[in-house]
Amino acid sequence: MFHSPNKNSSSIPDLSTLKKMEEELNITQRKRKLSEDHTEALDRFADKVMTTLSNWKAEISRENSVINDNMKTFKHDLENIDKKFEDLKTDIHIIREEYSDIRKLIHTLDSKHIEMQTEICSMQKSIQFCSDQQDDVNKQVESISKEIKEIESVKGQLDELRKQNRQLRHELNMNDQRDRLLNLEIVGVPELRDENLLDIMSQLSKKVGVDIAATDVIQINRVSPKTKQQGRPRIIIVKMKTRLLKDNILSCARKLRLTTKDLDFRGEPKPVYINEHLTVSNKMLLKKCKELASLKHYQFVWSRHGRIFIRKNETAPGLQISSEEDLKKIT
Repeated sequence: MFHSPNKNSSSIPDLSTLKKMEEELNITQRKRKLSEDHTEALDRFADKVMTTLSNWKAEISRENSVINDNMKTFKHDLENIDKKFEDLKTDIHIIREEYSDIRKLIHTLDSKHIEMQTEICSMQKSIQFCSDQQDDVNKQVESISKEIKEIESVKGQLDELRKQNRQLRHELNMNDQRDRLLNLEIVGVPELRDENLLDIMSQLSKKVGVDIAATDVIQINRVSPKTKQQGRPRIIIVKMKTRLLKDNILSCARKLRLTTKDLDFRGEPKPVYINEHLTVSNKMLLKKCKELASLKHYQFVWSRHGRIFIRKNETAPGLQISSEEDLKKIT
C-alpha cells in the first residue's frame, strides 16, 4: 500500500514545484553571487531535500516491494482460486453426471415402482381370492367336521351294534351248538335207494365197538349241504339218546379208519368219517384252525362238545379256539 508522507517532514510532495525551485535558485546564482552563509543554508536545504527525497524513494521502494509481494501473493491466490475453480468445474461436471445417473435411476425406480404397485395390486387380488377360498374351505371344514362327528357318532353306534351282533351271533351259535350236543355227523356213506339209515348206524356202531339199540337213536336222516358237490353223498345226521353214548361212539370211531368196505359196500373202499355235528360257524372256524395249524406245524386239532381245541404236540397244553380272534394264539 501507498502511505502519505509525514506532515512534520520538510519534504515537498510535488516534484514539479521542487524542480521549479531549483531553476529559480540557478537563475538567482547567475544574476548575483550569494554570500557564504546563504550558500551553506542553501546546501543544507538541498541536503535536506535530497535526504527527504531519498527517504521518500526508499519508502516508496519498500511500499512497492510490499505491493509486489502482495501482488505475488494475490497472483498465487488467484492461481489457487483458478485451480480450485477448475476443480470445482470438474466436481460440478461429475455432479451433473451423477445427477443424470440419479435421474435415470429415479426413472427406473419409478418404472419399477409402478410395476411393483401393479404386482402388489395383483397380489392383493390373489390374496383376497385366496382369503375368500379359505373362508369357503373353513366353512366346508366346519361342515365336514360336523359330518365327521356325526359319522363318528354313527360309527360308535355301529361298532356297538356290531359288538352286540357278534355277541348275539355267538350266543345263537352256542345255542345252536347246544341243540346239537347229542348229534353225530356221518360223512362218506354212499346213498342207495330204499336204504335203511338206522341199520347203517347200527352196523357202524358195532364196527367201532359200541352196541346200540334202536331206541338209542332219536332221529336219523340225510341232510343236503348248502352247496351240493357232484358225486358226493349227502351227510347223515344222527341224534343219539344220551351224550355219553354219542361221545363213546365218537371216541371209538376216531381210533379207527372206517371205509365203505366196513359197511359192505362194493367197489373201491372210500373213507367214512364220524364227527361231531358242528354249526356252520364252528365248521368254518375248525377249517381255518386246521389250515393255520398246518402252516404253524401244530399236530392236533379236534372238537369236543362243540368246542374246538388245538395242540402243538403231545406235551404241549391244548388251546381252545372260540372265535377268529383266538386264531392269533396260534404262533
